[in-house]
This record gives sequence, structure tokens and C-alpha cells, in this order.
Amino acid sequence: MTLYKWKNFADDSQYSTRTIEECELNFRDLPTEIDSIVKPFFKHYQTTEIPTFNKKLLVDLLALNHLDISLEQFITIGCALQVQWNSALTIYEDDDLVKDFDLEKESYEALFDVLEKFLFAENHKDLHSLSFKFLFSGITTVNNFFVLRDLYEAICLGYGINKENFEERKIEILSMTNRVKLSKLGEKIKTDYARALYDNIESKFSKDSDILRFIGAFFHIFQVPTNNSQTRELLYDDISGTLKSIDIKNFRHYLANRPSIFHV
Repeated sequence: MTLYKWKNFADDSQYSTRTIEECELNFRDLPTEIDSIVKPFFKHYQTTEIPTFNKKLLVDLLALNHLDISLEQFITIGCALQVQWNSALTIYEDDDLVKDFDLEKESYEALFDVLEKFLFAENHKDLHSLSFKFLFSGITTVNNFFVLRDLYEAICLGYGINKENFEERKIEILSMTNRVKLSKLGEKIKTDYARALYDNIESKFSKDSDILRFIGAFFHIFQVPTNNSQTRELLYDDISGTLKSIDIKNFRHYLANRPSIFHV
């Protein structure tokens, strides 16, 4: 079975991998909302490493609350959170295709501005020229009226766009582009997990602040900071200290709408 290797972010810390346990991951009977976000992790791993220190804190955390999710399921959720959040930190580094994917919506909007001018022009005598930039052979510009008209019409045909359905197709195509700013993907992942956990355990807590501390401590046990100013030294020797360290006012924003994560 494929083993997930615990991420040791900080040397000579409480995250040291000197004392490691292995356990089976448990994806069975997870709540639907949680299952949907851990599924990519499930496709790659069946067992995981976890430091004994972190596992003990998780056991102590769960002992304070009577929840319907088992220890093994929480380990599964936490490892999925850890690997997805960690991967998000490096996805944006020096990759032109990734950057193009990030700006896909912006580029489509620019294209639709051009196509709109073409489709709704009173005449096509003043069509803007089109330039094609090649990596090694410079720029080729097309400014012949007849060729330009054919190119514009071919683009519209390819996207199934005409004057009658322009706005409808524009909305439809833009809705299929990437919405999340990739530089904010780590925050999006934390938001998804925080909301999914909150929705599924809220009924087990009498105070909202206790839910936030629980989820925040859970994040810290799996080395995911709840405050961007924090280092990865997130844990205390006992679970009470870890719970007290959670800035619930800051953590609450993971449950709110966060437009800054998305492209407008």
C-alpha cells in the first residue's frame, strides 16, 4: 500500500520525524462535503506516517469532544489537508503554463472585447490587424481585410458565438475558466477544509469559539498555520496550550466569504 510520508517542515522541532508511527487511512463513511475534498489524496495513499507527538495531541483533542468522526478519519483528513496546502505553496513558482492558467479569465475577457467590436461593428472596413508572435521567428502581422474577416469569423465559429448569443456564450465560457487566484490557493484550501469541518461538527459544540479553537488546533497538529504571520512552530506540549494559542478572531475569516481569493 502506498505510504504518505509526513512532511517535516522544521528541523529540530516538535515536528521531528525521529518518533514516527504508521497507520491506515480511513476514507470510509466520511461526510459527503469532507469526502469530496480529500478524494484526491485517497487516490494516491492508503497508509500514512504521523509523529507520535502529533498523534497524541490529536487523541487528546478528540477526547475533549464526542464527535462522529473517528481518530483514523481525522488523521486522513489532516494528512490530506497537509499535502494539499503544502503543494499549493509551490504551484506558482516559475511555470509559464501555470501563470497562463491563472490569468485565463483575464485573457478571455480581452478576447471577447475584440470579438464584440467585430460582431457589432457597423462595417468591417476598420478591422484591427492580428499579430502572431512565434518563439523563434518573430512576429507575423495580418492586416489584409479579407483574411482578417475570415480569421475573426473562424474564431467566432470556433466558440459558437454570434450577435444573438454573444452575452450568453461569453458568460458560459468565462464560467468555465479558473476562478481562484493561484497565489491564494493555499488560503482557498484552508477555507475549504475549515468550512467542511465546521459544517459537520458544529452541532456537537455549545460555543462557536470552541469549534474555531478545535479546528484551529487540528490545523496546527498537521502543521498548517491558521495565521499567515505564524511560523510552523505551532504546537505546545499539551493540547490545552495549543487550543489557547488559536487566534479565533483571525481564524473566523476562513468561514466567511473571501472575495480576495478569487479573480473578479
